[in-house]
Amino acid sequence: MNDDWLGKTVSISCGSLGHYQGVIKAVHLEGQTITLKDVFQNGKPCKMPSLTLSANSIEDINFLEVKSSDMAKKSGTPSTSTVMKRKSRPVAENLASAAATKLKTTQPARFSPAIQAVLAGQGSNAYNRGSPRKSWMEGNGEHRVPNRRERERMRDEECFQEINEVEMSEEFDFESNLALFDKRLVLEEISDNIAANQPDVVRLVDCNKRKPEAKYRNDENVLMSVPAQYRPIETGEEPPPGEYVTDSGLIVPAISIELRNTLEAKLKEHGISAERMTELMARSAVELAIHLFGGAHRLNPSNNHQVPLVVILVGPNRAGVFGLATARHLDSQGVRTAAYLPDVPHYPAHVAQELNLYKLSSGKVCTKTESLPQGPVDLVINAMEDHDMWMQERQQPWLKAAQKWILKACPRVNVMALDPPHSPDEALLPTKICLVPGLPLWQGDQFNASAAKIYSANMAIPKKLYQAPLGKM
Repeated sequence: MNDDWLGKTVSISCGSLGHYQGVIKAVHLEGQTITLKDVFQNGKPCKMPSLTLSANSIEDINFLEVKSSDMAKKSGTPSTSTVMKRKSRPVAENLASAAATKLKTTQPARFSPAIQAVLAGQGSNAYNRGSPRKSWMEGNGEHRVPNRRERERMRDEECFQEINEVEMSEEFDFESNLALFDKRLVLEEISDNIAANQPDVVRLVDCNKRKPEAKYRNDENVLMSVPAQYRPIETGEEPPPGEYVTDSGLIVPAISIELRNTLEAKLKEHGISAERMTELMARSAVELAIHLFGGAHRLNPSNNHQVPLVVILVGPNRAGVFGLATARHLDSQGVRTAAYLPDVPHYPAHVAQELNLYKLSSGKVCTKTESLPQGPVDLVINAMEDHDMWMQERQQPWLKAAQKWILKACPRVNVMALDPPHSPDEALLPTKICLVPGLPLWQGDQFNASAAKIYSANMAIPKKLYQAPLGKM
């Protein structure tokens, strides 16, 4: 007799324990218990597959008659339907069948019971959203115009009514269906359609088969103009020592030390003195220094808490003159400067002249490394080595002391070298930027392997003067 209750849907009230609904799975008369499956507790699905209730906790029990479709929804087992795959057809047949598809009748839309009751009226008695002033029939046969609230309610019921569509048991697999797409086959069909002279496909393919156009950068001229000259300076030196290439593609020829000395002597004859070249070199060095220590915003008067500090290592030579002039220009910009020089009884005349000018500024002059800043430094300018005496200068105690200071006090600081010597050996300090006056000297392959970048200061030398030392002007 226990089997007569199996499969029945019941609703059991257990008082404070809650309300349960489900299908009877088993009845135990000896233990006075009942086991339910597909259980709903207080209207929510239960996480457990089955639930056993004692007869002592049951206050009321009712048997329910549930349709098979409703049971499928409650049990979470959706019904399935077989979807037939449509046979693949060429593109032309799909386009041709598009018009015939529009002529097929569609399934009438489902409306709410209120809307169906309204539409049950014949002809002009039916509610028409486009013409709300037409007569509307109520259930008692009275004709009147629906008010605004009724029209809104009927609209909401039509829009948000429950649609009982057939649920799919499996989700659509996009990856597997995408794998079924044969791109080569589609392209062959398009090619066949082109051969068949079908205009609807030919127009699309012709647009895609346009010849590729040339692409231009946003700063490139698209109009035809004079060809660019990537070699603006010709020295005529044979054989040429080497060439450098800028970021924009310009070719800068390198010169030998002999041609450089001859060129400077020729410049003095035309009025370009060493003092003028020193000032131009110092201005170029200041522009690079401002870029290296963070930009011009650090020189803003409101940024007194972060005034940059630059240390200039000066030697008693031509590079030292460039260094002292650079320190003087930086001090005029509001930069804190400290110049380190060797402690010698007498300096060369051109070095002493620049030193006297620098002492008139607010910069600091040091002859010992102990007087140099021991804290963070924004930039170090190396102007200690000369082209002729660099081997002897590297053996001097003052130069070794400066090298030891920078490697100990600020090993990660940016270093800018002013007119470094033509040396086959490694650089004295790890240099990031080298600034040279005019055309650079060829530093060889060892210099190219380093991380330093060469910047050429524009000394405003006429192009024809580069040919003068060789007698070609």
